[in-house]
Amino acid sequence: MSAWRLATHNEVSAIWQIRTRAILKGCASHYPHCLLARWSGVAMPVHFSNVLLNNQAIVLVDDSDQLIGFGFIDRLSSSLEACFVDPCFAGQGYGKRLVRALEAQAIEVGLSTLSLSASLNAVGFYQQLGYEKGEMTPWKHPAGFTIDAYVMHKSLASDS
Repeated sequence: MSAWRLATHNEVSAIWQIRTRAILKGCASHYPHCLLARWSGVAMPVHFSNVLLNNQAIVLVDDSDQLIGFGFIDRLSSSLEACFVDPCFAGQGYGKRLVRALEAQAIEVGLSTLSLSASLNAVGFYQQLGYEKGEMTPWKHPAGFTIDAYVMHKSLASDS
């Protein structure tokens, strides 16, 4: 069994580790090793805690409160900014639960659509959840490199 709740300041490091493991494992089939090394090797930004807490990031946890995954939306841009599941829990439906919780959060704050920048390995996952694939638009990482990604959109009106 799993449940979601708001992330706490004490979980920030563990959340960053989930992000890093998910990049290394989940993206390995779609990106070159040198890019994965750069992407996963980025140090956690000092403001990451503020980003998570200010955006009311949610975590998915198991019965023992072990972190399974996390995500958050940016209300100002109506975008799903992060959705990562620890690779040891991949393929068990947790990503879908996490996205649904983020969509419910978006609806609760009055958003009618969500957009996202999907890594190549995640496009099919988001399409299964009703997101429409747009153009390939390289995502510019704050550390100065780009990652091939697709812009995706979903209307939340039908889910409300």
